Amino acid sequence: MLNRMMDVFCVIPFHCYETDAQSLRNIGCCRWPRGTSINDVQYSIKSGTRHPSCETCWKAEDSGIKSERQIHNSTMDWLLDKDIEQIKQDALKGNREKYMIKLYTSNLCNGLCVTCGPEASTAWQKKENQNITYMTQSIEDAGINWSKVMYLSLVGGEPLLEKQNWQLLHNLAQQNYTDIFVTVVTNASNNLDQSQIELLQMFPKLNLCVSIDGTEKIYEYMRYPIKWEEFTDNLKNLQKVTDNISASVMISNINIRFIDQTLQWLDNNNIPYLAKSIVEPEYYAPSAMSQEMIAEVLNKNPKHALYYLGDADSLWADSYLLEFAKQDIARQDQLKDIDIENYLGDWGSFFK
Repeated sequence: MLNRMMDVFCVIPFHCYETDAQSLRNIGCCRWPRGTSINDVQYSIKSGTRHPSCETCWKAEDSGIKSERQIHNSTMDWLLDKDIEQIKQDALKGNREKYMIKLYTSNLCNGLCVTCGPEASTAWQKKENQNITYMTQSIEDAGINWSKVMYLSLVGGEPLLEKQNWQLLHNLAQQNYTDIFVTVVTNASNNLDQSQIELLQMFPKLNLCVSIDGTEKIYEYMRYPIKWEEFTDNLKNLQKVTDNISASVMISNINIRFIDQTLQWLDNNNIPYLAKSIVEPEYYAPSAMSQEMIAEVLNKNPKHALYYLGDADSLWADSYLLEFAKQDIARQDQLKDIDIENYLGDWGSFFK
């Protein structure tokens, strides 16, 4: 039983505090289906069984790919300078200290990403002529004991635009809480001023995680209106702030056609990455394609595509969702006054 529990133990339901765009309370893990009970996941771990809400990690591990569970466990081992077995035993005995904090602090954003929308981007609200609803969480109201925090992740929106994030970092620096691991997920579209650079560099364990869903024209379509040259120039500037640069890749039915190319670019530039499949909206899931599209994806991307497509025995189960993707892309392209085929070529024609 001990080894079995070790195989399923995860620090997230015990030691992490995470918020998202839909809920400003602790949701446990962003990869869980909405409504998952943290207590239920804890119980499964105590019983040494795999909880179904953690399927993303189980699938990765069964495929020989390092999962987020394993990454978080090794990170906690490093942060606490304590063997993961001891961390597990302390958690099972009742230790619920929140060492890892992931905050969705606002929906302030300058991007019109294809797989995003007005609920998570003020730029999308403006483009759709909606009333700008700035949604934020007061960090002070979260009740976090910052003296215990070892890991802080800031996400958005575009967190480098959010003033509250800069104020938080300033407050942590004033209290000499600078030895924590800080990671910021950014679209790398903004030039930092000197005071911001100096503040970031006060945190020696700083990581800047850039969002990249393609290269060149694919990138420009996925993360419109940011230009590829703008992104790569800003990336070089971020590499001067810290040498700890990583990437987040969100894989959808739109960009999976180019997944080998994208991940090869990251490898060539020595940028470690974590690639995740889109879950919401479901019509942008990688598997929401026709049989012809799936065949082309597999042919052009033999290295990575099959894993992100999902279950090989039911590759065409979500093909009916493609029509919803086509409708949304037509709507988006009209709002942006662009054409998917001008960015993705023949692949774009599948979405017409």
